[in-house]
Amino acid sequence: DVLRKSIGGSILVGCLIGYLQQGVGQYGWDCMNLIKVPYVNTSNITGLLFFIPAFVFTQQVLNVQLICRKVSMYRQEQQSGLCNALSFGIATFVSETPFSCAYAVLFGNLVYFIATLHLGYDNWQFYSSLLCCTAILGMMTAVSYAVLFRAEIAVRDLFLFTVFSMVLLSGFPFQLSTMNSDMAILSIINPLRWTYEALMAWKFASGDFHDGNDYLLAFDFSNFST
Repeated sequence: DVLRKSIGGSILVGCLIGYLQQGVGQYGWDCMNLIKVPYVNTSNITGLLFFIPAFVFTQQVLNVQLICRKVSMYRQEQQSGLCNALSFGIATFVSETPFSCAYAVLFGNLVYFIATLHLGYDNWQFYSSLLCCTAILGMMTAVSYAVLFRAEIAVRDLFLFTVFSMVLLSGFPFQLSTMNSDMAILSIINPLRWTYEALMAWKFASGDFHDGNDYLLAFDFSNFST
């Protein structure tokens, strides 16, 4: 059931978002007009590059029920002396990682090609690698919460609260350059912020846009170069 929902959700949302933003990735050589106001397509790509990793990370909430069952079974086996923590950790990582990455790549590739986000194998490889890393971090977050809390509803609620907090500190709804410094510093531990920044630099600072670096200055994104 989880497999069906994850694959179906990846295809449905990927096709929907890709269709809504069909071809938006290739529209010219400039991000902003002469008075430094971003073009509409620039704003659309900016929002799309945020939504992609946010969806990939949030999608891992579908696995919470399955992960909680695995943890519950592990606790029973541990009491019987049949399984130690290291074995459980390795087995969970090996069994969950391929599926998490597959869902992320399936969704991400549909959006990538329909929206024409970039061209070339190297760009596709970098993009897919980022989404896989984001999916793995989401999966590991869900597993960590399942180990700390026994109740499935507590794990799910805490995971969603984590996603909400990550969104606020990602640099998209509220740009880091204008955020209170005490809050902005928390974004250092936010994986969504780093994935989003990497995708923004990948798109706008790769040389395809004449003023891409100028556009990124408003976001305070300067940690990645392509």
